Amino acid sequence: MPRTRALRQRPLDASQRLDVQVYLVRVVFCLLMMLLVAVDDIYCHDRPGAHGLLLFVGLIYPHLGHLISGRFDPDLRHRRLLFMLDGLYAGAVIGALEFAWLPSFVVCVICLFNWLVVGGIPLIGLGSAAMLAGALLSGSLPTAMSSAGLQSGCTALLWSTASLFVAYFLIVAYVIHRLIGALQHQQTILQANADAADAARSLAERALLAAFPRSVAKQLEATGKHVPEPLPAANLALIELAAFDTAPQDLAPLQATWDLCETILTRHGAELIKTFDRRAIALCRGDTGLQGLIDAAREILIHFSDHPVGPAGCPRRILIHRGSVTLGLVQPARLNLDFCGPGIEALLTLAAQAAELALQGLIVSPAAFRQLRSSEAFVAHPSEVDSPLCYLERSYLERSHFA
Repeated sequence: MPRTRALRQRPLDASQRLDVQVYLVRVVFCLLMMLLVAVDDIYCHDRPGAHGLLLFVGLIYPHLGHLISGRFDPDLRHRRLLFMLDGLYAGAVIGALEFAWLPSFVVCVICLFNWLVVGGIPLIGLGSAAMLAGALLSGSLPTAMSSAGLQSGCTALLWSTASLFVAYFLIVAYVIHRLIGALQHQQTILQANADAADAARSLAERALLAAFPRSVAKQLEATGKHVPEPLPAANLALIELAAFDTAPQDLAPLQATWDLCETILTRHGAELIKTFDRRAIALCRGDTGLQGLIDAAREILIHFSDHPVGPAGCPRRILIHRGSVTLGLVQPARLNLDFCGPGIEALLTLAAQAAELALQGLIVSPAAFRQLRSSEAFVAHPSEVDSPLCYLERSYLERSHFA
C-alpha cells in the first residue's frame, strides 16, 4: 500500500503532462459544443432535451477515449484518432444546430485549428470527412439550409457562439503557454546536461590521448582507432633504473624520473612508449632517429649523474638497439599499447646480458652500432672477441657514478 501511494505521488513526466493537456483541451471542446446544443434547444427552439443523446455522448466520450487510447497508449497516431472523433462529434453538433452559419463557421475554425496543430494537412482531410459524416447523420442538409436564416438570428445562440470562440482560444492559448514554458525548462535542463556530457567527454578524451605517445594519440584522435604499425628498422631504447631493494612505498621518485626522461626524449624527437617496473622503452622514428636516441640517452645519464634523485630513481644504463617490431594495441578493449617482434626480444636479451656483466652507462647493440655515423666514442665489450655482445660508450667508463 505505501508503495502504491508513492507511485501515485510521483511527478508526471513530459509525455504524461502533454497527454493531460490534450485531454483537458478535448474536454473543454466537448463542453462548449454541448453548451451550443443546449442553448439552441432551450432558447432558440424551446425544446429542452431534444438532443439528449448527443449531450450524453458529449459528456462521456472524451473521458472514455482518453481512458482507452490516450492514457494507456501515448502514440501520436491515437491522439490523431481522438481528434478525428472530435470532428465527428462537431459535425453532429453542426447538424443539430441545423447548419446555422455562424456557429458552424466557429466550430469548423476550431476543429481546423486543432487538426492543423495535431496532425497537419492529412488530419484536416480525415477530420473534415468525419465532420461531414457526423453532420449528415444528425441533421438534414436541405431542411437545414431552408431555415438557416432563422438560426442565425437567434440572439442567445449568437452570444453563445461568440463566447465559445473567445473562451476556447483563451483556454488553448493558456495551455500552449504552459507547454512552451515546460518545453523551455526541459530544453534548459537538456542543454545543461548536454554541456556537462560534452565537457566530461572532452576531458576523458584528453586524458585518454595523454596516456598514449604523441604519434598514437594523433591517429586515435583522427580516426578513432589505431592500426598496428610495422616498423622493420625501429630505433629502440631501454632505460633501466637501479634495482629496488624492497617494494617502493612512494612512487613520487619514479614519477619524477619518468617525467624528466620523457621530456628529454621528446626534445630529441623520441617517444616514451611504455614503462614497466623499473624499465621503460622509447622509440625514435626516421633515419636520424638512432642519433636522436643516443643524444637523449647521453643527456639523461648526465643529468641524473649530476642531480641524483635517490638510488632507485636514477637510470643505471640505457640500451639502444635497432630491429624489427610492430607497435599496436594488443588488447584494444583495454587500450593496452605494446611492442611485439624480434627487435624487443633482442633488446631484452641484451639487457639481461648487460646485467650479468654488471655493465652500466650507455650501451649499444651490434645492430645499432653498425648504423652509427661516428663510433669512436664506443668500446666493444668483451673486447677480446671478434663478435662482441655490445658496445659501451667510452665517456662513462671512468664515471664514479657507474663504477
